[in-house]
Amino acid sequence: MTRKKAHCGFVTGDLVKAVVTTGKKIGSYLGRVAVRSSGRFNIQRTGTVVQGISHKACRRLQRADGYGYAVETMKRKESAFLPGVNAEVGSRAQRMKRRGEVWVANLNPKKGGEIGKARPVLVIQNTSLEEAGLETAVILPLTTQFRPSFVPLRIRIPARDRLLRECFAVIEQIRAIDISRFSEGPLTTLTSQEMAAIERSLRAVLGLW
Repeated sequence: MTRKKAHCGFVTGDLVKAVVTTGKKIGSYLGRVAVRSSGRFNIQRTGTVVQGISHKACRRLQRADGYGYAVETMKRKESAFLPGVNAEVGSRAQRMKRRGEVWVANLNPKKGGEIGKARPVLVIQNTSLEEAGLETAVILPLTTQFRPSFVPLRIRIPARDRLLRECFAVIEQIRAIDISRFSEGPLTTLTSQEMAAIERSLRAVLGLW
């Protein structure tokens, strides 16, 4: 078995988040790390490599072997970047979809009994996955149509904030979508009680009782 290169507590292939607050590379970077004995690492992102990032700026999100997750919550001051942060970081922060938020997403094209059109959807995926660079999100589509026979599979979300009409989460239509499908949002955020109801119905649909 090939031994992976390790330095400063990191192994080549670890998924990391680096927050750089000084120098020419100010910003936040997510990707797989290539470690160096100097302690200045390279981070492989989609289509690009960011070179010379100090190990002190890196936080491991996932080990290279895919096991032993060690997700660390970033301090608020680390996510509120200093003035001069690059535009890419700012735009990504604006696009972040958090669990329990309602956004507008385009679900077309659809097939057969799938729900389509541009409509509100509820993000139910763990927020840390998008923070780690995952380019899809697990959602539940919302509908304004209520059918009494579907009561166990429809969770009511009252109109509030920017969600202008009462909607119902369509539990059996859980799906993953590319983040490029999202547009406007967040429209509102569900309460802990509403999310608990969503989770109960999801367990029933997925046979996880």
